[in-house]
Amino acid sequence: MSNRELITYLPGDKGDSGNAKQFFYVKDFGAKADGVSDAGPAIRAAIAAAISSGKDAEVRFERGRYRVEGGQNNEAAVRIVGASKLVLKGEGSDTVIVAGNPLASGIEVVDCDDVLIQALAVDYDPLPYTQGTVAEARPAEGWFTFRIDDSYRQLDESYFKEVEARWGLVVRGAGGPEPRYGPHPLLDLTWEKSEDSEWRVKVSNPEMLQASGMQPGDRYVHMARRHYESAIIFWRTNQAALRDVTVYAGPALATIWGQNKNVEIDGLRVEVLPGSNRLLSANGDGIHNLNTRGNLIIQNCSFSGMADDAINIHVRAGTICRVLSPDILHVRGGLFEALAGDMLQIYSPQLGQIRAEAQVLHAAKLPDETLEIKLDREISNALAGNGLHDSDHVYNLSACGRGFVVRGNHFGRHRGRGILVRSLDGTIEGNTFTNAEGWGVAVQHEPDWEEGPLTRNLSIVNNTFKGNEVNVMASIHIAAGIPAGVQAADWGQPITGISIKDNQFLNPQYPLIHIQSAANIVIRDNHVKELLPGTGSDIKAIETENAQGVEAEEAWSG
Repeated sequence: MSNRELITYLPGDKGDSGNAKQFFYVKDFGAKADGVSDAGPAIRAAIAAAISSGKDAEVRFERGRYRVEGGQNNEAAVRIVGASKLVLKGEGSDTVIVAGNPLASGIEVVDCDDVLIQALAVDYDPLPYTQGTVAEARPAEGWFTFRIDDSYRQLDESYFKEVEARWGLVVRGAGGPEPRYGPHPLLDLTWEKSEDSEWRVKVSNPEMLQASGMQPGDRYVHMARRHYESAIIFWRTNQAALRDVTVYAGPALATIWGQNKNVEIDGLRVEVLPGSNRLLSANGDGIHNLNTRGNLIIQNCSFSGMADDAINIHVRAGTICRVLSPDILHVRGGLFEALAGDMLQIYSPQLGQIRAEAQVLHAAKLPDETLEIKLDREISNALAGNGLHDSDHVYNLSACGRGFVVRGNHFGRHRGRGILVRSLDGTIEGNTFTNAEGWGVAVQHEPDWEEGPLTRNLSIVNNTFKGNEVNVMASIHIAAGIPAGVQAADWGQPITGISIKDNQFLNPQYPLIHIQSAANIVIRDNHVKELLPGTGSDIKAIETENAQGVEAEEAWSG
């Protein structure tokens, strides 16, 4: 991807239309940055005026906290639809959009062209979670009690029950330099009040509570987690950009990017609000990127305090529901899409193998919402069924963020993986990983999950992986998942072409690199330093299972 700035012009410059850029100040429309008044109507009016001007436009925010109540039916606090060449710009992290509805998104950008959000922050009040201290834990019986901190919302607030996911998480070392998030979440929770500010919470599966290691005195965060509504959303937008933006909270994800073309994320910070006693930032991922066409670059960002992965790059799967002929397939999938000219990967979850890759000659949506796809070649033995478990998967290689670049980012303490990769031809370069509760880089495919494709041609170079005595997973994990009941020796090696070079591993505690069901992995000139006392010879640098073509003769230096 070129380093051109997508849509930032200096005052007085002209955009592609030849018209001087216009500025719209939200204060001129009546917005007050006092954190109390509803600035939503004024902000929406400023955005509407900018869009209707028909010119390159910038909506400006001064410093302060702009409280914005959501629209009807949990509509986003700030929603931008159909804009072209628009900038929303504040004066740094002191310019804060405060979403007043924990069930709604903060800023949502849909069906736009050339939109940049720059130099501001997003927060929530009330927060989409509450927190407290564990008073009693009965793991074997599947329940515990916790007392909610002063000023945090009680669980009888309606939004805790109105969400799609009721999650909980133990946070140890809160307030210190190295908090630990989980790593085992608690799911499908129910609760009842036992006394003032104290709640008895039941876990659907007691094994989850046992795995969490919860003890009285532990800190606990209870989420009202959504699936879609996030602090910032970009959807179906060409030239989608974010620069120098901070997210302090999010009901689902800090940011989600779906079905866009050409995405640039530079200087995103996801973190717990400084100076607060909060336990969490976002309820989910820092960047959840799906179905991206064109360029995808993520750089100079930092991630900490989330309840899930920092970065997830993938395309949503389709499944074959009918085979009309060897070159005509009917494919079903809620977010699966295909256009003429796209390249598709067809994967057999029964065999653990890529069955074929083919180009789309024609695609048409049918009345039952499936896609009829004609391919440029015949596919032998394509398997049709009812879903992920009994049919072949179809991944659009032209919309998976192919050729992505993730560079110069810092991955701090959070629950989950640093980077979850399901894409092709990508580069992960010059990043620092300090998260202890998940793999730093996970090149991972899960056949029971609707994300793909099977990764190939990935470069992991010049990164630093910092371990300590509490790390629980390898720094780099490469694995094509194997369904229950299948022996690893009977499985394929569909992930291929991974290069791991010139990385530093400091204070490792677990195998540095784990490889399963993958082939053609090159490991060269990596460095292991600063071993903790009592470690070194016991640590296996590379751990493999059902792997072929692992080249590691010159993998390490001290």
